[in-house]
Amino acid sequence: MKIKIPKQIFPIVEILWEDIFGQDTGWIKPGHNEIESCIISSVGYLVVDTKDYIVYASDLDKDGETNGRTQIPKVNIKHIKVLRKAKNEISSISN
Repeated sequence: MKIKIPKQIFPIVEILWEDIFGQDTGWIKPGHNEIESCIISSVGYLVVDTKDYIVYASDLDKDGETNGRTQIPKVNIKHIKVLRKAKNEISSISN
């Protein structure tokens, strides 16, 4: 039986980006200056790339529709690595 694989019309990327990080709650003494960065690694289909934002999706169906989108401001992005370039042909696998 052959299974139709969705067209990979978007590149698959790994994005390293800095997220917002909540500091300790409760009473904090003066002079508490500990700052931590919160670097996140996300992988998905790069569906939007503008001057100010990128949007990646975790799911792609056979019609090119996406699901599970996340928008990241470009000022938060440290690095984007293309894991697989976009293709236009339909692939299939045998099962």
